[in-house]
Amino acid sequence: MEEQAHKDRGGGSPALWREVKLRIERDIVARRFRRNEPLPSERLLAEQYGVHRHTLRRAMAELEAEGLVSVQQGRGTFVESEVLAYRIGRRVRFTENALQAGFEPEATLLGHGFARATAEQAERLGLRPGARLVVLNTLRRVGGRPVSYATHCFPPTLLSGSAATPGGLARLFETTRSITAVLAALGVADYLRLRTEVSGRMPDTAEARILEISAAQPILAVSGTNIRTCADSSPVLLTLTRMPTLRVQLVFEADAGRGG
Repeated sequence: MEEQAHKDRGGGSPALWREVKLRIERDIVARRFRRNEPLPSERLLAEQYGVHRHTLRRAMAELEAEGLVSVQQGRGTFVESEVLAYRIGRRVRFTENALQAGFEPEATLLGHGFARATAEQAERLGLRPGARLVVLNTLRRVGGRPVSYATHCFPPTLLSGSAATPGGLARLFETTRSITAVLAALGVADYLRLRTEVSGRMPDTAEARILEISAAQPILAVSGTNIRTCADSSPVLLTLTRMPTLRVQLVFEADAGRGG
């Protein structure tokens, strides 16, 4: 520890305090620290992570600056935000997920418009590349913190009538705050998740800004293809959702329930 203390003097080597910060972040995600209970003392945490207090102090300062922990005078240091357990099943509904976890969700429309389907999107939706899609971009918050930045792509097979324009779907979402309600207005009474792909990566500049996270915080990119429950089982929605790993934990189940 004496040798480590010498190396850490002045705030610790950049690689070391960042490593400790990432380890603490992983422990927060794994719920090893509970929101309503103070973290162990600085001395105990330094021993737990095998570093000098200077290094731990620098890591904790960065976590506080990013809003992951807060220091309450006379009480200690607390985890600032709860991790949302987001269930992935055949029926994936954001509102239902948040309510089951004890959160009151908030939904915001970020933008809308037309887009040409890429080769991958066209394959997933059973279309030709270049087919025109209606796109809604949404942001969901729980506890005031962004947890989901999603791009929802609707195929042209659903788009008939004035309500199926980007503006029409945008107004409907702003009224209902529900993608399920938007699909219902397009004649899709119920739908199931056919396929889910999950990958981890670093956010781009826009994603970090929208999700209000550091560019050094990884995100989960969840791509889902949804189909009708009726006989034709045709694709009705392709969604790409970006979620901060420190705020969301994916839980895979046989069926994640129904809801908005």
